[in-house]
Order: sequence, then structure tokens, then C-alpha cells
Amino acid sequence: MKNALRLALGALCALAFSVAAQAADLVAGLYKANQAIGDVTYKLPGSSEFLPVVNGRPLPQGVVIKTGAKSTVSIEFNSGATALIRPNTQIEISKFEQALFSGGATGPEEPAVSSTKMMLLNGEVVSNVKKLKTGSEYVVNTPIGAAGVRGTFFSVKYDPIKKQLTVSTLLGKVEVVYLSGTIFDSANDSEVVILELDGGRKIPLDREKRDELRGLLAGILGSAKANEIIKTIETSQIGVSIN
Repeated sequence: MKNALRLALGALCALAFSVAAQAADLVAGLYKANQAIGDVTYKLPGSSEFLPVVNGRPLPQGVVIKTGAKSTVSIEFNSGATALIRPNTQIEISKFEQALFSGGATGPEEPAVSSTKMMLLNGEVVSNVKKLKTGSEYVVNTPIGAAGVRGTFFSVKYDPIKKQLTVSTLLGKVEVVYLSGTIFDSANDSEVVILELDGGRKIPLDREKRDELRGLLAGILGSAKANEIIKTIETSQIGVSIN
């Protein structure tokens, strides 16, 4: 699966990072805002008017969400994935499609094949993604590159002034791809990938960022569940697989 993913990525020439969907018919999926704190607004496709986000209300495809200083919101997808939009961020939920299914997203794996694509215009989004089914994709694009996973907990930050993409992960592995579609490298639970227009580099994941990610994971899953996952990872020294 990993080789197929790499081949697909290398063939793309735009803001894309995906595994081609298998023989699943995808329809518009449901997602909603939750735990909105502070100044959190959204605008519809083709509109210039930002409206206040309402907790628990489903959002339409293609919305742009904006958070102010000290403001956050959690976007919950029917796939079981959660995207925590951090302060001073603007992000477009470009697409969320999913195969029809019955029941809920309660297990460690998403309940049906899905396609999730976002465009991070500035700021930071932290995602908790359940293990994806074969043919699914979860991609965070930026104006200079993209990050995509098979299932993990990770942060994508984009600075439009520096034109810099930073990818950090607490669990699992994240593939980082240039705008051209060329794969740069992977971020894992000990390294951070920094991508810029003139190239990329990797640096160690420092204690401050690791602790911050742990706190955010606890906020999404609850402290007991987050501690259980972290303890398991630290004991085994093996991250959540993206395969």
C-alpha cells in the first residue's frame, strides 16, 4: 500500500496527495463544528460574508472557517476524524465525501471509505485521524505543499509570510509533498518536517511541541484515553501505522 501511495503522489502535479479511491461510490459526507471558543466564523463558497459558527450544526461542502486570536473550533467528520482549528487560522474544507454506511464511527478504523481534503491558507490545524480504509484519503493542502496520512495524530502549520509549511506528529507517520507532487519526506513522532519554496529540512520534535500535542490529544479524546494511547506508544516505541 505504501508503494502505491508513493506512486500516486509522484504522478500528481497540483495540490494533491491521495490514493485513488477504489470501487466505492462516494457522496457528500456530514461534518459539523463543535467546541467553538471565541471568534469563530465561516463563509459559504462564493460568498464574502463570514457568519458565526454554531456548535453542533452541520456545515456544507467547501466552507472556509476562520478563527481569531485565542479562538479554536473542532471540526468533527462522520469518518471519525477530528480537525482542531487553532487560533488565527483560515482553512477551507474543500471536500468531505464518504461511502454510505450504517452505524457509527466508534471503532479504531473509519466506518467507510472517505475522501477528506482541506486547504490551509494560514495558521494551524491539528488532526486526529482514525485508520483509513484502503482507497481513503485525508489530505491537508497548503499553497506550497501538502501533508497526507493513513491514520495518525498530527499538526500542519502554514506561515503565508515565510511561505513555510511545518508538519509535526505525535503518533504515526505523515507524508509531505511539494506543490509539484514530488515527495519530500515523512514526519514521524520524533522529527518535524519544514518545507519552503527553496527546499525542505527535518529537525527534532522538541519537548515543548510534543507536550503541546499531548495536551491537544487529551482535549480531543479525553485525558484517560490519550494517556492510554501515549503509554502504549512509549512502551512499544512503535507509532500508529499509516499502512
